[in-house]
Amino acid sequence: MRSTIEHRRADWAVAGELSREAGPCISIYLGPYASGLGTRPRSTRLRTILGKLQEEAAAAGEKMELLLPVQAFLKEPDIDREHGGACAFFASRSGWHCLEMSSAVADQWRLEGRFFLLPLLEYLRAHRPFHILAISRKRMRLIQSNSLGVEEIPFPAGVRQTREEATGLDTPEINLTHSQVGGAGGAMGAVRFGAGSFRDKQDRYFREYCQSVDRGLRRFLDTHGLPLVLAGVEAEVAHYRDANTYRGLTGVAVTASPDSGISDAELAHRAGELMHHWLDDQERHALDQFRTSGASLVATETNHVVRAARQGRVSHLFYAEGHRETGNLRQALELPGAELWARAKEDLVNAAGVETLRHGGAVLPLAAEQMPESRSIAAALRY
Repeated sequence: MRSTIEHRRADWAVAGELSREAGPCISIYLGPYASGLGTRPRSTRLRTILGKLQEEAAAAGEKMELLLPVQAFLKEPDIDREHGGACAFFASRSGWHCLEMSSAVADQWRLEGRFFLLPLLEYLRAHRPFHILAISRKRMRLIQSNSLGVEEIPFPAGVRQTREEATGLDTPEINLTHSQVGGAGGAMGAVRFGAGSFRDKQDRYFREYCQSVDRGLRRFLDTHGLPLVLAGVEAEVAHYRDANTYRGLTGVAVTASPDSGISDAELAHRAGELMHHWLDDQERHALDQFRTSGASLVATETNHVVRAARQGRVSHLFYAEGHRETGNLRQALELPGAELWARAKEDLVNAAGVETLRHGGAVLPLAAEQMPESRSIAAALRY
């Protein structure tokens, strides 16, 4: 067992590593701490959890050595740092991890045959990284949002951020001069060239600007492969959609002018809310495949899903976000107790998710209305 606690950022790679750990496994989620807001320090809450874990471990006949990492975590110098964020702590016989999380999670703990990863998976899906293209008539900016925060990304070399740089054209002026046309007695009538032609020119120049930015960003966006969310007023977003060639452009957009004083953090927050239940091409394909597959290649009964996941047959596991289902895991797996460290009562949805990850499958927490056949859990099977 490692003698020091490994602090890491929560990401899908870590979730995959944790899925391969054998039980018994301790999982602890601690919400953030901020003095004056009614929250108790993390150390206080963790001591309470430790007492409950000691009772659980004793009841399971597990040696107290398993709790040593939790006791060591209590001695971490920054455990009660002011405005400390949320974290997840995982300990097993082979070692322990502390994962930093940027948003609040509910305090909870589990001692089960595998790590309790559902809150982590839901956090990761809610904090998927993405790019935002902030669009205005005069200037565009590229912003990246991920679990670490929000930052503006410089445009690649040679890509112009302003319309004037991209097109080499100044803002067209309205031609309000009067042209003279023949009239009675040689008098000349007046014709005003008005704002219609001005708007047409503005739109044409802006379309050219959008096409230039799309061409310039395409290689960068393809390399990173992140979803792209547009932010701007409706008309300008529509112009950019017409010019776009990047396959990762999402159908959602933040309707707000980036020039109105709105911060990058607020743009990212609004985009994140829109992205929370957005499906990428692979996820939509997986759902479509589930809906068109025969009965032998899908599973919607919990015990069936758990067994298929344990056998490595689940390619995609779908479950309603927040759904938990406690049951007898040994019975669900139809395995002799000696083959698996399992409690009489464990979360079956978590077991299915961890086993799916362990065998290289994907786990998708979805909104209830997105779930196939209105189920709480469902699986697309490899065979």
